[in-house]
Amino acid sequence: MYMNGEGVAEDDTQALSLYRQACEGGHMKACSNLGAMYMNGEGVAEDDAQASALFRQACEGGDLIGCYNLGVMYENGEGVAEDKTQAVALYRQACEGGDMTGCYNLGVMYMNGEGVAEDDAQAVALYRQACEGEYLTGCVNLGVMYMNGEGVAEDDTQTVALFRDACADGHMKSCVNLGVMYMNGEGVALDHTQAVSFFRQACNGGLVAACDSASGL
Repeated sequence: MYMNGEGVAEDDTQALSLYRQACEGGHMKACSNLGAMYMNGEGVAEDDAQASALFRQACEGGDLIGCYNLGVMYENGEGVAEDKTQAVALYRQACEGGDMTGCYNLGVMYMNGEGVAEDDAQAVALYRQACEGEYLTGCVNLGVMYMNGEGVAEDDTQTVALFRDACADGHMKSCVNLGVMYMNGEGVALDHTQAVSFFRQACNGGLVAACDSASGL
């Protein structure tokens, strides 16, 4: 509440104190939140090493977000030595526990062959899992895999369906992607009017680059 200013005046220092108190009392979600404050320098000096230590504590205590965040730290070498293999292990742990961001990031690692052998089919499976778990970026990446025929048979119709669903749920980049499909007649009949409509939707949703696309047709 203090961190977001909900019901009380926003006060990162007070939020930090309360998260610390809860973390020391064994509340692992609070340890994750405290780690995020150290990572972002909110209410305290930025300290990636301290953030990593708190994410590790949370993860070992069963908090999946802690595992995911620690994976990000290992992937990027922030607060710990860069270790893509360890990042993969942590993303997998988060994913298997039901955290869809972990599934998505694990899919990216498989797609790029980072910390694990490149495997587009496995990336597709993980993006699908994330998408079905309502993590919209997973749906977008799955659509791209269908569009490019990577790890799955090329299928522009399936790509359009995935972009359409994500756009309808508020993922503005998907609206742009969908507009491009209409502009090029890929997976749908060519329709510049419909393309402009999706570009405009993305523009109104705050994606500035889409405004140029809408005005350029």
